[in-house]
Amino acid sequence: MIRPRDSLRSLALARVVLACAACMVACMVACNHGGPNPRTLHYVGKDLVASPPADHRAYAAYVQAQLALASEPPDLQYAHRMIVEAIDHDPHDAHLWTVRGQIELQLGEPEQARKASERALSLRPDYPPARELAAQLGPANAAAASKPVTTGETRHAGIPRAPAP
Repeated sequence: MIRPRDSLRSLALARVVLACAACMVACMVACNHGGPNPRTLHYVGKDLVASPPADHRAYAAYVQAQLALASEPPDLQYAHRMIVEAIDHDPHDAHLWTVRGQIELQLGEPEQARKASERALSLRPDYPPARELAAQLGPANAAAASKPVTTGETRHAGIPRAPAP
């Protein structure tokens, strides 16, 4: 037999559980602001853009490649190994492919540079450094570099470039 006191306790407990669930739902709705995550926001020039953060391993290898290129004399072999490692971690970054092509061109490997340039342009046809590299490599890539720039959403390179002097 159920006593009235036990049923009142059960009813009170059910009300508390329901109130807690309602508060949790309200908090989850309030926290979901619908915009981009602040961690993905950064400036490209004067524009505020949202893009996924770069893979830290790709960024570390990229920095090592840039340091090797900035040394006197440039260590092109090490820079090439590091940029290949960066691409292994982030193969969809047009900037990394462009840097790889530039290094390969300096190493005297124009065919490899051409392939890297084509890959960069396939990822971001409107990426100016990739278009410049393609034009520098000659007629086979000049057609790709001279195509009109497409509009629409493209993935930001994710790895910041040094500002132009």
